[in-house]
Amino acid sequence: MFSNLGTTELLVFAIGAIIVIFILMRVARFFFRILFFVAVIAALFYFISGKSISSLFSTPTIEGIFEKTTFSNMYNNTCKGGTATDAKCACIVNVVYNDLKVKYTDAGIKDLDNNKMLLMVEVRSSVKKHAAEMEACLKQKGSEGLKFLEILQKMTKNPSATPNK
Repeated sequence: MFSNLGTTELLVFAIGAIIVIFILMRVARFFFRILFFVAVIAALFYFISGKSISSLFSTPTIEGIFEKTTFSNMYNNTCKGGTATDAKCACIVNVVYNDLKVKYTDAGIKDLDNNKMLLMVEVRSSVKKHAAEMEACLKQKGSEGLKFLEILQKMTKNPSATPNK
């Protein structure tokens, strides 16, 4: 390949290759520094908040409201024992909590606490059963309720009765 190149041409080619490699290394170092900085920020965010950055960009789901809690703690965690008046508490959690409290005995509630799959199935059926009531409540809450209203409408149109796990 290089047999028909003269010494000067070979020297120019070598210097050019060194310059190109030097530039590529500087560009790569710059991008890796930025990537490292973003990774450090993402890790700090995760360790401080306990949530991943992707959770900020994904739309919440009805299951997401209830999945990291037991039935017994659901009302206290989300609604702060009945003192919270936000759309999520008043229009969704409160309605589901009251429906399941009427539907189950104390032994049944313990079963819900121990069986996440059963809890999610019951939450979905309760949400579908009370969708009109929840929708009216969310509309009254204005802009705060609109994000949950869209989720509620998607869920009531979805025929699936099991959670996505």
